[in-house]
Amino acid sequence: MDHENGSTSCLKCGFPQEAGHSPDCGVEDIDIDTSLPVRELLMKYVGSHVQVADALISAGRGGDVARYQRRFKGVDSKELATKLLDRADEDIVAEHLDFFEKLTNSHALRLIQAGHVNKVLEFRQCFENLSDGKLSLYIDGYESDSMEQLVKLLDEGQAADYVDRVIKKDRGDLIAKNVGLFEGAQHNEIAQKLINAGSDSEREMAMNIRGFSGLVKEIAFRLIEDGYVEQVAWHINCFRENDRKDIIDKIASS
Repeated sequence: MDHENGSTSCLKCGFPQEAGHSPDCGVEDIDIDTSLPVRELLMKYVGSHVQVADALISAGRGGDVARYQRRFKGVDSKELATKLLDRADEDIVAEHLDFFEKLTNSHALRLIQAGHVNKVLEFRQCFENLSDGKLSLYIDGYESDSMEQLVKLLDEGQAADYVDRVIKKDRGDLIAKNVGLFEGAQHNEIAQKLINAGSDSEREMAMNIRGFSGLVKEIAFRLIEDGYVEQVAWHINCFRENDRKDIIDKIASS
């Protein structure tokens, strides 16, 4: 109600309901000036914040909507994220991720696929039911810094599953080059998985053997038999101390 002149404002568009103005005006008939500041727009179109948000997004101002989304009445955080992602505005969602709430695993996956792994990890509280296990299913570790953050979140069982998945995707090099991120107790299991995965993964393991620790002699024997004598010899300290004599004897007889 406009108390100065007694007129009533339209609940949809915020315009005074003067003669000729229909209560069912339909906000689609309103020409929203998207050049105005957000605060002014929200005050001007009191009952049409959703439409204002859509207009701003269409005008390339999705960042403003994301940043001030809690001031937009009727704008749902999940729906807003979906609209922005559907427009390929992943960067906007990622940049303002801490303003969103109760996002889904689908949102997380789409952001990760768009390269925003670190943002998802940093603001994982903005997602519902985003467990460490689900994170590990989504992230392939194409960036070593992202892998480091991920591995810290996983328990031993989840880490083993993650290693299996990455190796199956023919990216054993990622595990071999970043094996130091995993607990030393897992190194023998990881080494064996890399060797069993095929010649390419075994080569990556051998070329990055200096990152492993506490390896058993059986690993050394297999590498020696497959032609990686020099790598084993140069990095004998990566193997268990009690096994080193047997490994040296194996090298001498090879």
